[in-house]
Amino acid sequence: MPVTPSPVHRILAATLALLLPGMASDPLRVVSISDSPRDTNAETGSGAMLNHLEAAYQIKLRHIDASAPQADLAELQDHDVILFHPSGRIPGETAGRLREALETGPPLVSLRGAVHAFGDDADFAVKVLGARHGGQFEDGATTRTRPTQPAVAHPVFDGVSPIRSRHPLHRFEDFATDAVPLMIGAVAGSPPQTVAWARTQVARRIFHTSLGGELDLENDSVKRLVANALFWAAGSETRRIPPPQLARWERKQGDFTVPLRSREQRGDHEGAGWRESIDPLEVPVDVAALVIADMRDAHWCRSAQEWIDANAEAVNALASAARSAGMLLVHVPSGISGFYDDHPARRRIEQVAGITVEGNYPIEPITSREIDLPPIPLPNEDCPGGGTRGAAWTRQHPAIHIHETDIISGVGRQIYSYLLGAGIDTLFYVGVHANTTMLDRSHGIREMSAWGMDCILVRDMTDIMFDPGTPVEIPHETARERVVEHLERHLLSTVSSGELIEALSNMEP
Repeated sequence: MPVTPSPVHRILAATLALLLPGMASDPLRVVSISDSPRDTNAETGSGAMLNHLEAAYQIKLRHIDASAPQADLAELQDHDVILFHPSGRIPGETAGRLREALETGPPLVSLRGAVHAFGDDADFAVKVLGARHGGQFEDGATTRTRPTQPAVAHPVFDGVSPIRSRHPLHRFEDFATDAVPLMIGAVAGSPPQTVAWARTQVARRIFHTSLGGELDLENDSVKRLVANALFWAAGSETRRIPPPQLARWERKQGDFTVPLRSREQRGDHEGAGWRESIDPLEVPVDVAALVIADMRDAHWCRSAQEWIDANAEAVNALASAARSAGMLLVHVPSGISGFYDDHPARRRIEQVAGITVEGNYPIEPITSREIDLPPIPLPNEDCPGGGTRGAAWTRQHPAIHIHETDIISGVGRQIYSYLLGAGIDTLFYVGVHANTTMLDRSHGIREMSAWGMDCILVRDMTDIMFDPGTPVEIPHETARERVVEHLERHLLSTVSSGELIEALSNMEP
């Protein structure tokens, strides 16, 4: 959940704004320095971050490519703050000039690559940034971060959700006496490390974070952290530009008919078997939504991630067909919605009817009934080959596109409130895992069914958490079909993705 600055910080910022009106209205003058030219058309990485800073905040940027011969470092003192974010080593004679400028220049905000910018010259990190770089943890582990307890209300964390990173976690040691830890991070099985800190007792303010790799810079909360740090370093309150008005979701009219598969008991006597039943259901498209559950970029269980990687593009194709036909798309990346805090799809669900993750849910469930689901007939819910449980994910799988008219949330009551307010009561589910999280989390099938939603499982676009055993006792596909059939008997109907796409393509106005 995003953190907010303390009342003291807000009062101080408001007082400064009244006493110094120019500070509150003039754009913050930021000089960006990296080892590459700025790409104003970039959609990812540092170029996209710089574009976002100028579009979303009262910031005026000048960019310096320090890899260019005779890079112009003049007039740095004319800026309010320096943003130093190289991805590699600064070459040639520019390195010496830049090093000197960074030691004496305006307030400094530096990101991950700054510790390597001058090669083996570790003295820069110690003397300027305020700590010695001591290497990094192994690649592939996900870092989970949080503010230190004393820094929870620090202005750099205003509106910043918990951040996770796929880049190797840096180690730091020998911190300067005025270096104040602001954020710590850890990977599974290792002690926490300082991920961000600030220096305030030098002649200027300095902020450094080991976040800032290319993948990090796609995270809206990382962008917010950087923006807040820039304004804090300059001694100013963060000044956002009001975001553009949300695009209108054009509701379409029309009905589509899907063949729903369920299971019926052959008789009411003990031991009666089950038979498959196919029944057509006519669905108005404007009351239907496709829920994409926990299709994330990484998973602690290797087989789970392999299934997600193999099926992400097919899920995206189904999502595209559903969106084109007029269905609402609901993206549910549990625990990591903050990655998208500035995305229109995230803003959409938070702005409608005052719905917030802090608990302001204006719409109570119309009904809430007990769902009596017999235990699923599988011997385990384990990962094949084991695995260390943990939150490896940082975002939704990048192969699944999120459109500005979709919605993003990981909170069931928030999703329910939005759906009910939009008149939506029929949910088609894809994602993972049909026998655990997709079934039992607040956004899941059991809860939404209890609240009166008609839930339908897209049976070939889901997987289960199950260890077939060694040697194999129950093949994975057999176990998955067993779960699907169990749900068809006791909870819901299912449809295949091909049948759903065909029904949408034949939709009648």
